[in-house]
Amino acid sequence: MGQEAKKAIEEGIQEGLKLLVLSNAPKQSDLSRVKIYPVAVKGKMKYQIEEYRKNQVFHSNCEEAEVAGEAIKRLEETGFRQVELTSVFSQRTVLIGKKGTETVKCKKQKQENP
Repeated sequence: MGQEAKKAIEEGIQEGLKLLVLSNAPKQSDLSRVKIYPVAVKGKMKYQIEEYRKNQVFHSNCEEAEVAGEAIKRLEETGFRQVELTSVFSQRTVLIGKKGTETVKCKKQKQENP
């Protein structure tokens, strides 16, 4: 995985992560999708990681400081080829080709006036 995908993940988390989805795993992987999103646990803000394995879903929680590392670790270990990240200010899509080429698309979110 190249630097562009890591940079897009880290920037999206700094902007205020709403949802991060890792998908399009290789056929031999038992992990099909990973979702990461913020949740309140006992009054504290944490991030929940949902791992979809075959027909089961496994949940774990992590701190804000760990979320970028956890996402990048799962992306590198599994070989996911698509990352969709929605933050407060933007929506990013990272596509990783068979030869390792990366395409990063960033779309700014429209701000609603209160």
